[in-house]
Amino acid sequence: MMAKLRSMGKRCVEDRSADFQSAVSPNCIRQGAAKFLNTLDLTTPRRLEICDTAECNSALRPELPNVIRRRYLSRVFPAERNPRTERVEFELRAAGVKPDAANPLRSGVHTRGYLPHVKREGASYFVTFRLADSLPRDVLLKFESARAERLRRFHAQQAAARQLGPAVQITEDPEEIERDFRRQIERFLDTGCGECWLRRPEIADLVASAVCYFAGQRYRLDAWVVMPNHVHAVLWPSPNHTLSAIVQSWKRYTAREANRLLHRTGQPFWQPESFDHWIRNDAEHARCCRYVMLNPVKAGLCAAPEDWRWSVARPEPKAP
Repeated sequence: MMAKLRSMGKRCVEDRSADFQSAVSPNCIRQGAAKFLNTLDLTTPRRLEICDTAECNSALRPELPNVIRRRYLSRVFPAERNPRTERVEFELRAAGVKPDAANPLRSGVHTRGYLPHVKREGASYFVTFRLADSLPRDVLLKFESARAERLRRFHAQQAAARQLGPAVQITEDPEEIERDFRRQIERFLDTGCGECWLRRPEIADLVASAVCYFAGQRYRLDAWVVMPNHVHAVLWPSPNHTLSAIVQSWKRYTAREANRLLHRTGQPFWQPESFDHWIRNDAEHARCCRYVMLNPVKAGLCAAPEDWRWSVARPEPKAP
């Protein structure tokens, strides 16, 4: 590594001399660091330690463009890969989706910053979106910490089983860990945390009408429910319509109109990201629809699904 730096005519980054910055022009620092980042492997501990010296940091922070700085940070601190992504990508390939899909919003895996979103063209989805204050950050961090601890235990057991053989019992399962994590969030949402703006009839009517407005045109709506602080839906997007665009239109319109009814300005109404799940088969589809219809009963809001006004289980009013 040191030979590569010297070949570019730059002073070694381990040089502690005070004239490090003045010895090289800003343009040379920019060019040299760009080559440095593109050619060196920053994954080994020895090289990571060299790159973290004060000289390297001072050269990167004030002089270099953001794109080079982001590339440096992404290689030093690579993003942690979701353990379920490989299985999902395998399922997509088995279903005929190419690894590099032309539009991941239709088929493939994409992200908006936090949650991975899996899309399969022609599939149905279970969708959840919630109010901005429905899940406090400290509660979410507590759930995530418990999930991370169980995953750590699973990987430790897996490593021990590879070394010691089948005598080591693996008590954790990644699929069950993920299901328990989602169940914890759903149970907490059902407690009615936050302002619960959707408990107000005029706001719930607004959201329910928005969810149902384009049913039969842009999507087939199999099940839906408006809870006090979140919304569930099971839908199949029509051709030429993506799930992302459908959910975005729901949230954008209802947020604007609800804030107007509530006389609020400049405040988020919904959480930025929604949760969506690709439904694999008919049995899972029936289970998701049953969960959506029974959610008000499970949360103690009514005695029977048809008693909840803002649900697909509500009977249609008879024409006079």
